[in-house]
Amino acid sequence: MSQSTLLSNDQILEILTVSPVALAIYTTEDLLIQLANDAMLGFWGKDRAIIGNPLGEAVPELVGQPFIEMLRSVLLTGNTESGKAVPAETRINDKLQVRYYDFEYKALRNSDGEIYAVMHTANEVTDKMQNKYDFIGMVSHELKTPVTSLTGYLQLLQRMAKNKSDDFTEGILVKANGQLKKMTSMINGFLNISRLESGKIQLIKQDFRLDELIVELIDDVSSIVTTHQLTFVESNEVSVNGDRDKIGSVISNLLNNAVKYSPNKAKIEVACQANGGWVQVSIKDEGIGLDNADIDRVFQRFYRAENKDNPNISGFGIGLYLSSEIIQHHNGGIWVDSEKGKGSTFYFKLPLNS
Repeated sequence: MSQSTLLSNDQILEILTVSPVALAIYTTEDLLIQLANDAMLGFWGKDRAIIGNPLGEAVPELVGQPFIEMLRSVLLTGNTESGKAVPAETRINDKLQVRYYDFEYKALRNSDGEIYAVMHTANEVTDKMQNKYDFIGMVSHELKTPVTSLTGYLQLLQRMAKNKSDDFTEGILVKANGQLKKMTSMINGFLNISRLESGKIQLIKQDFRLDELIVELIDDVSSIVTTHQLTFVESNEVSVNGDRDKIGSVISNLLNNAVKYSPNKAKIEVACQANGGWVQVSIKDEGIGLDNADIDRVFQRFYRAENKDNPNISGFGIGLYLSSEIIQHHNGGIWVDSEKGKGSTFYFKLPLNS
C-alpha cells in the first residue's frame, strides 16, 4: 500500500465509531472516556456528551458493580481481564436493565512499555443467555414430575421394608432416597437460576424459626452422610420472615459443600447467632480451603475454584451463586473466610423479622 492510500486518523476513528464491536478507551486512574463508539454508547444507554468524563460519573449505574475496579486494576498492573456472559446493570430508556456481555479489558502500552490507556471491547449475548435459561427452565420443569413420582414409590417401598423388618432393603432404599433428594435439589437449583435470570423468581415469605430449620437440614444431611461429624452450636429461638424453602436451599448447599470439600471424619460446625437486628449463620469446615483469588469470585455464576488435588469433585458452579442471589433478595449478605489447606467458614446474615 502506498503512502497516499494509508488511512488517516479521522478515517480510522470513523471506522471504529461505526464498528459493530463495542469499543471504549480510558485513560488515567479516573478512567476518563477518550473514545466510546456507537455500540458501546448503546450498551450504556448514553450519547456522545459523556466523552471526556470519568466513567463512574458518565455511567453512574456501574458504580458498585465490579467493572470500574477491574479497569483500574488493568491500568495499574497491565494484566488483561475478561469475562463471558457476565451480567451488567445499565439504564436503557430510563429503565435499569440487566444485560449479558462478553468483554475484555486490555492495557495499551507506548514504545517504552508504559501503560497509557485501557481498551475495552464487548459483545452483547443477552439473547443467547435468555434462550439458554429458557431451555434449562423447561428441562428442569419436565424432570420434576417423574422425580416426584419416583420419590413416592421409594418411600412406599421403604415403609414396606420397614414393616417386614427387612433392614438390608430398608438401608438400600434410604440411600436411594437420599440420592434422589440430591437430584431434586439440583433440579430445583437449575429451575431457580432460570427464574432468577429471567426476573421471574418469587419469594413466598412467612415467619419461621431459623434455628429449627437448621436442625432439620443437619438431620437430613446426617441421615445420608455418615463420613463426617456435623454439629450445631445451640442457639436461642431465632425467628425470621422469608422464603423458608429457599433459605433452606442455601443452608443445604453450604452443608453439602462442606461435606464435599472436606476429608472423611472431618468436623463441620454450624452456628446461628442473633445480634442487634440481624441473625448470622456460619458453617465451618476442615476442608481444602480457597485461594485468595477464588474468595473474590466464588459467588459468581458458573465459577468453580480450580482444585488440582481433587479434580474429580463434581459440580456446576451454580450453588453459591444461587445462594448469594437468594440471600440478597432477602436484603441479607453472604461471604466466606478461608485459607488454602485449612478449611473455610461460610457466613450469611438476614434481618430479624423484616
